[in-house]
Amino acid sequence: MGQFRYLPFPGGWTIGWLMLFNLLAAHSLTFRVRARGLKLFAGIVFITLGLLVMALIVYTGNMQTGVETGNTLLSPRQIWLLMLGLLGLSGIAAVAFGVLAKGASFSGRLLRISIGAVLLGALLYYVIGGQAAQPDVSAMRILWQLMKGSACSVILLIGSMLLFEKRGGIALLHFGVALLMISELQVGLVAKETNLSLTEGEVADYARDIRVRELAVITRRDDGRDDV
Repeated sequence: MGQFRYLPFPGGWTIGWLMLFNLLAAHSLTFRVRARGLKLFAGIVFITLGLLVMALIVYTGNMQTGVETGNTLLSPRQIWLLMLGLLGLSGIAAVAFGVLAKGASFSGRLLRISIGAVLLGALLYYVIGGQAAQPDVSAMRILWQLMKGSACSVILLIGSMLLFEKRGGIALLHFGVALLMISELQVGLVAKETNLSLTEGEVADYARDIRVRELAVITRRDDGRDDV
């Protein structure tokens, strides 16, 4: 078959750049900045502040080893209480918004009240469950990172809604997808994945790169030594 023996297919780099280009093109053509004057300035300020907070979260997140080591801003107990407080406030706000919203349809009210009821139900479960329902200390690091990311997303959402109005949420969602793609690219370029196999009682001082295979040819010499 000659040159037709192979089926050309784009690799990861090509697919990744095409997806990023498609995302940026869709964003630039679909979303237009609608703010003017003071509203535009406020939106830019919030977006800039959100980006700075995001960079700080990423930087400090890579430095932390876990809340159990005490190098986080809050203790595990404070993190848990803060989560419960935010959960309660979110549930109350959703219910109040569903009840007091003027001109909202029945389905819209029902959706908001249902979301609030679910949040308040989760709060009630954690409060009644006490220590048994609380995640262990090792899981607090993930909760802490999620809380910091949520705070950053609120700042970015305010700025995005000031700039793009009703499409602010979708614009921020597209930014998040682009950030995930860039993050995966950075991981692929920098991260090193190794494997350390141990059974109970064993000790090892080396790790194996599972992405690389090596063929070793060993010849035993007459003096008992091996030629590799």
